[in-house]
Parts: sequence; structure tokens; C-alpha cells
Amino acid sequence: MPRFVVQKSSWAFLGAFIVVFLRGVVCGTIFSMGSGNIEAFFGNFELCIILIVIMIGFVGMGIVLFVKEKKIKTLKNKLIVEKINDAYDSEGKKIRIKESSYNKKRLSPKKEILRELLKRSGNRCQFYPCPNVIIDYQEYLQGHVVSIMSNEKNQPNYNPKLSNEGRIKIDNLILLCHDHFFEVKLHEKYGINILLSKKIEAEESPNRDQNFESSDEILEELIQGYIERYL
Repeated sequence: MPRFVVQKSSWAFLGAFIVVFLRGVVCGTIFSMGSGNIEAFFGNFELCIILIVIMIGFVGMGIVLFVKEKKIKTLKNKLIVEKINDAYDSEGKKIRIKESSYNKKRLSPKKEILRELLKRSGNRCQFYPCPNVIIDYQEYLQGHVVSIMSNEKNQPNYNPKLSNEGRIKIDNLILLCHDHFFEVKLHEKYGINILLSKKIEAEESPNRDQNFESSDEILEELIQGYIERYL
């Protein structure tokens, strides 16, 4: 089952927002001394200072956690890229890129891979949090399957270490609605790290039904679209 983790930095920034609100309420009483109670004034003043210090602490913690989370995402994406780059022979042994089918005929994704990809996506665009469906209620295809990295120099996100087998691995494939397909493939707006992160977030989201079942006809249509673009 996918696991959804709320970013710690988000909690830190939420805490800072709450403290800012409380600081506004408390500090507002300092400058509206209608009661003329000096003791109450100094009591609020001390509390105001404490809240300001806490607010600064929350903001600092949020920034540190945000930077740490970005580094973790980058490392995770790097490991995925290395996994995609690995090539294997017919016996499952790892081989060097020059021994793979890099220079041979391009391959198309297998039905089993696309079926699993649709399940992981919950039948939604994997440019998270886009809610657009890939297959609508009338069983019409409303999206595309795209290779995140390419082993052709004239294609976006070129990876010279990528083999033909790696190009169609499930970790290198992303499902996109029509809108995001045009942005990603035609306008080349997003790099490898962004696409991998969006795909991971989509697959880890608890708001997507991962029991989706797709028909062979739809899978063949997805494959045909891939072939027309790449092969």
C-alpha cells in the first residue's frame, strides 16, 4: 500500500502561522490599554515577546526541514534514475550499457507494465495533484503514457546512459492528461526531477483508488499512441 507522509516543514510553517495569529491577538492588547491595568500590560508584553521567539523558531525549523526534504527528494530521484539506467540480459544479469539494446530497435511498453501504472495512478494524471482522469466513464482515453527520460539527443530530458529497456521501465513511465502532456512533451517545461517527484507524490497519495482495472483495448490504445510518438 502506498504511504502518504505530510511534510514536516508544512507542519512547522502551519505552527508559525498559528503563532503569528496569536501574537497579533496578544500584541494587539498591548497597544489598546483601555483598562489602564499596568500589570496586565506587562504580562501581555512578556507573552508577546515569547510568542515572537516561538514564531521565529517555527520559521527557522520550517526552512531547515524544507531544505532537508528537498535533499531527500533529490537523492530518492537519483536512486530511481540509477535503477532505470540498469540494464540486464535475458538471464537477469546486469550488463553494461554498450551491451544492451541501446542501438537496436526502440521498444514499446508492455501491457502488464501499463496496467500496473494505471493502478498506481488511480486512473489520474500523475502530474500531482492534477485530478484529470486518464480513462473516462465512457471508456475513452483522455491521456498519454510518456517516458520521463529519453535516450535520443533530440528528445527532452535526454539521458545518455538510458537503454531501450530502461526507457520503458515502469519507473520511467508517467501517465499524463492532455493538458500536461502538451506542457511536458511539446513545450518541454519540466525536468527529470520535477516529473519523478510528481509521479511519486501521485502514487503515494491516499486519495487515489489503486484498484482500477483497465481493459486490453485501452492498453493497446496507450501503446499505439506511444509507438506513434517514439518508434
